[in-house]
Amino acid sequence: MSVRPPPFTMLADPALHDRLVRFVTQVNQAIRTVPFYAINGGEFTSWYRTVRQNRDAKGEPESQHLLGLGADVVVPDFQEFSRHLRRQGLVALVFEEHVHIQSVPKGTLPFERFRRLVV
Repeated sequence: MSVRPPPFTMLADPALHDRLVRFVTQVNQAIRTVPFYAINGGEFTSWYRTVRQNRDAKGEPESQHLLGLGADVVVPDFQEFSRHLRRQGLVALVFEEHVHIQSVPKGTLPFERFRRLVV
């Protein structure tokens, strides 16, 4: 299970590009620490979302998915997976049907700076 950046064209903003590259790198490194039984068959189900996709998914208005800095994953062991990601400095929120991963806690991303990129 490895992570590739989502295909989208917002990477012209250097700050957003740098954040995305750091996030993808951090997620890949964190996944390497998770025991195989906790990720075997795991799948990323959501990453970058358009405003419409986010609304359809009932996502937060300032979801990090809108910037490609949030991801949802389904794995066999949500708790074990989340524990390992948190140890690597990621935010991992366990929901009933998936684990949401993001790089920083809610409200700490300077979302207004990137709002013009969210389409």
